[in-house]
Amino acid sequence: MKWYCVANPIGNKYCDGTPDWEKEPRESGAGFFGTGTCKLNPETCGRCKTSQQLWDELSQEEKDRISKSSYVETIIPIEKPKVEGKKPKSKKAQKLEEEMAQRSMF
Repeated sequence: MKWYCVANPIGNKYCDGTPDWEKEPRESGAGFFGTGTCKLNPETCGRCKTSQQLWDELSQEEKDRISKSSYVETIIPIEKPKVEGKKPKSKKAQKLEEEMAQRSMF
């Protein structure tokens, strides 16, 4: 997991590791964590990197895994397709419908 650089919260830098906490973030309720502070200076710590630098360090296999979408889209038509002609019912289906009609009369 990559942390935003907590020493530079406005920038688009990430910590390539876990921050050396001066003050650890604490849960402030409802699952949110308060901001912690890092002991290190982002310019000199050697862990502070941009997202592009982190991307460039990934292996080609990992880049391919991230880049290839596994999203599958299912399209459900709103209108029913028009059927040219009705398929004749089988004898079993006709017999079943007759039996159900007989039972509903009683």
